[in-house]
Amino acid sequence: MGRTSLFSTLWGLFSQPFPNEAQALENLSWLLDRGIPPDQALASALGKDTPSLSRGEKICALLRRAGWVSPGEAAFLEALERVGKLPQGLQALARFRQETRRAARAALGRAAYPLLVLHLALAPLQIPLLLHRGFGPALTSFLLWWAALDLGILVLAWQTGRAWRKGTLESWPLFGAWFLLGEKRRALFLLGELHGAGVLWDEALDLAARSVSAPSLKQGLILWGRALSKGLPPARALIRALNLEETCSGLLLSGEKTGRLQESLADCGKNLEDLFSRKARFLAGAAGTGLYALAVVVTLFVVLRAFLALYSAPFQGPR
Repeated sequence: MGRTSLFSTLWGLFSQPFPNEAQALENLSWLLDRGIPPDQALASALGKDTPSLSRGEKICALLRRAGWVSPGEAAFLEALERVGKLPQGLQALARFRQETRRAARAALGRAAYPLLVLHLALAPLQIPLLLHRGFGPALTSFLLWWAALDLGILVLAWQTGRAWRKGTLESWPLFGAWFLLGEKRRALFLLGELHGAGVLWDEALDLAARSVSAPSLKQGLILWGRALSKGLPPARALIRALNLEETCSGLLLSGEKTGRLQESLADCGKNLEDLFSRKARFLAGAAGTGLYALAVVVTLFVVLRAFLALYSAPFQGPR
């Protein structure tokens, strides 16, 4: 069973018993690096329900078939498997996923409490119903409102995940810039690993283009990958393909001059990772503030409505 569905991603962020795909890939890397036979290593690291290798099938192809990696990641691992560095590639991919997971958990954690407050704010909404019809109908209404809110959140999460996979999230307000930054971070990670493994730059840019979802980034990587054959230095091709900011551009240019481009790619990736995490926290904080404001508005509206329900009824004195 694959691990790339939205449900498994969300569950894996907050549930430790659920198999952590990053940890599984890291275990597979460790086993393969120590000479364990592929079938045995796959079963031990990924679970006994993992399909067996077909005759002549590569490990990265099986990982793709089983849903543990995306098509772009499978192509990246295939290139590293070809040069005999699959364990190192698996370990690097596991580390990248762990860092991404950590940033996502931190961002979602900042929005969790305001979301809980919004759920609890639905309770005062039932006060008029409680006064007029009793506890049972009020509880039913509360649960229906709660289910409707959760359904809306799940639909929004599904739409966001779908837009992320298709690359259309790039055109969304606020989220578009964060998504593009994350895709640049992914591309730099892949390019750094491929360059370190000795893969030629034109192939590395093509593999990175197959792994990212942002259309503008994909197009830039393909375009400037072709320009490499005309003698354009790799650092300048990367800067233009990824439209990197001044800090990363300076790092890559200086690294190319001093023969330390590999280290410069890693430094630039860390720079983008920090920026990615900060923007994730900012978006989560903004969402949390919006949820707080919505909860306050709902609560005030309900309190006012309950107040009017209590005092608008005509007073009936003793008969």
